[in-house]
Amino acid sequence: MTIAKILHGEIQSIQVIDQSKNIVLIIKLLNSSSPVVVKSEENRERNNIGAMLEFHAGLFSKLRSLPFETEKLALSEIEAIKKCSPGKINGTNPFTQQSWHKLLDDKVLHIGDSKEMKSVIKISYIEQLANLSGLANKAVERQQLCQLLSQGGSDAEELLAEVGEIMAVDFFIGNGDRFEDQEKLGMKYPRGSIKGDQNIFFQIQNGRFQAVGIDTYDAGNIWSDLNKTIEELEPGAKLAGYGEWPGRILSPGAEKERDDAARAAVETLIEFSFDPHGPIALPNASVKSKLTKACHKGISAAKSTLRKKYQLGDNLAALKDGIRSRWAIIRG
Repeated sequence: MTIAKILHGEIQSIQVIDQSKNIVLIIKLLNSSSPVVVKSEENRERNNIGAMLEFHAGLFSKLRSLPFETEKLALSEIEAIKKCSPGKINGTNPFTQQSWHKLLDDKVLHIGDSKEMKSVIKISYIEQLANLSGLANKAVERQQLCQLLSQGGSDAEELLAEVGEIMAVDFFIGNGDRFEDQEKLGMKYPRGSIKGDQNIFFQIQNGRFQAVGIDTYDAGNIWSDLNKTIEELEPGAKLAGYGEWPGRILSPGAEKERDDAARAAVETLIEFSFDPHGPIALPNASVKSKLTKACHKGISAAKSTLRKKYQLGDNLAALKDGIRSRWAIIRG
């Protein structure tokens, strides 16, 4: 699905969400039924031009681990946004044309005084934006999550199944900035380890925790070009030291790989969530084992999620080359 093009005469209003170092713009267009989200992100230390969005689960819970539509913002669209009248722009404080241009220049298009260019994209609007902070900034929720993981049980296991599903979809589409997707000698964390809380959010919905996948587009990942087949990509990836396509974890016979990745996800989630000197006890070996099995189950279940998302069936000839190659591998 093509995202609506931003034209100067079509801009009805722009909502500025300024709650992090990266500004989010929600742009309503006259002839579009849903807004367009504009987001930029620094390339420094991570080759990612994704969108830091947290979804409310609700009606969109099935979308929590799937890629939303993402396109690079065209230069003509940047110019259209610059020309927008300050009277149409809603933020914490009123804008003048000068202050609007300064915000765009300093926080959307460039990195501070260095004037290093950011990557600017537009994203299809899924639902309203929630807060843009990760678990590290939510002390109460973090304590509740630790309590849940410490005790184990069905809710904790369902949460880890969701984490596993998100991981598997990431590995399939080539998103490498949420979980470690490669096994390399000398790496501190094995494949499946959570890299940090910045791209995997947890929210409480109807009294239970849910995992929410954000930032699903990673342009810097060698596997992210879904138009190319794995047979085309793997030789160059191996020469560059990346090994095989991480989506092979979904293949029949990859039980051990799924088990190892699930165990790494559980261990790092505990590491990132718990204060080892805090009042809440770490999960015991029995609880960890059950959480790992649940995460493994979620990884395996992602195959049906991907089948639905990409309309994957038995007629391989009907699929685009890149998707057909990936589906043929994991279908077996």
